Amino acid sequence: MQKTGIVLRVLPLLAAVGLCAGSGTASTRRAALVPEVAPPMRSGAPMESMAEIAVGVPGAMSVGEPQAAAGEDPGLQLPRWQINGAGRMRVNDHFDVGLVLEQARDQGSRKLSADQPLVDGGDAYGYGVSVMGSTALGDQGMHIAFTGELLSYSIPYVEYRTCIDCVGLPPITTVTRDRVNVGVMSLGIIPSWRTGSWTVFGGLSARNQPTVERSGIESPVDTTDDVTGGQLNFMVSAGAELSLAGGLRALAMVYKPVGGMPVDYPATFALGLSWAFGEVKKAPPVMPAAYEAPAPVAAPAPPSVERLAPSDER
Repeated sequence: MQKTGIVLRVLPLLAAVGLCAGSGTASTRRAALVPEVAPPMRSGAPMESMAEIAVGVPGAMSVGEPQAAAGEDPGLQLPRWQINGAGRMRVNDHFDVGLVLEQARDQGSRKLSADQPLVDGGDAYGYGVSVMGSTALGDQGMHIAFTGELLSYSIPYVEYRTCIDCVGLPPITTVTRDRVNVGVMSLGIIPSWRTGSWTVFGGLSARNQPTVERSGIESPVDTTDDVTGGQLNFMVSAGAELSLAGGLRALAMVYKPVGGMPVDYPATFALGLSWAFGEVKKAPPVMPAAYEAPAPVAAPAPPSVERLAPSDER
């Protein structure tokens, strides 16, 4: 009897939810934990080993807090810590390929807007591939590199959907917590100059910013995706890399997204560490054939002079 009473109380609620989902308009509030945009963590110098392992912290420190760009209304929760790792293999003197893993931490993340819902679905993480090709600019240690990364990012999000026209029924709010996979692409051009143990570099790069609309009024037939890949954000960067003992290299970089949409990022500092291993065996240089001096030419013998005795002259 008790179970029958519970069913009788729940059935009207389920019916109301079904009616709200299938008719009328709804007010939505959404938020997603997304990675921040950052340039590739590379100095642009070609690999001199067979392989390397690298870790980086793109947002190690910034001069301010990111804010929603003017006229934009994103429901974004940004990580306080974002970490990436990569394993790369040298293909030849000017080209390498690798695997990339990136994680945007939920712990300590901050909301762009105070009234947006809290995302509590764990970390956002992405994995994919990277490539870099470089060419030398003369013989003074200068190079220019072209980099690319393509990641598949798993992004947690939350959606509050409140029916505001439920065909005579009271407003009902449904909450959806889920994940969606979004592609994240990075492209970069990195000129560099190596002198001794130092590599100094600059860069121009682009990366798309996953995003979601924070709020809106939608109809039941609205099929807009909750989280999208967003627009490309361009960044300028500069930094230096120091070669240490045992194949270790330390990297420091500052970068600034310009004209960012939908987030306006401040200037940000990044730190990285890599370990190169596997000596590249280079063919010995081809030596020119030894110069053979021509055989000396014998000097002509001096002309013989016949001297006659006085008796012979008479």
